[in-house]
Amino acid sequence: MVITCATYTSLAQCEAIEMQEYDFTLHNRSNRTIPVKPAPVIVIEGLFALYDADLCDMMSLKIYVDTASDIRFIRRMQRDITERDRSVVSVVSQYLETCARCTSNSSNRPSATPTSLFRMALMARRSI
Repeated sequence: MVITCATYTSLAQCEAIEMQEYDFTLHNRSNRTIPVKPAPVIVIEGLFALYDADLCDMMSLKIYVDTASDIRFIRRMQRDITERDRSVVSVVSQYLETCARCTSNSSNRPSATPTSLFRMALMARRSI
């Protein structure tokens, strides 16, 4: 879902929203929506969660988890194969031929610079 300041404001004001569902088979948002009820804590996650400066200004806490690119790719491959029934070839092709690789490596880096940022180094699990 692309969260906007208006969407965030609605949730913060205890209003329910309709969240657009992502279709992992098409690699794009679908026309289906999921109702989301407001809660005391709103968690926004994803590559571009901290990208919009106006949205960041509305947040009281921002956390960016910095993980090595090889670990990100391994996790992506494991997730796509086990949860999305994709093949190794399709995962690798998408990563190399689309913007998945570039967003993984560079375009989300500006989102790692807000002042209330906590950088956490994650250790790779031995099972990977």
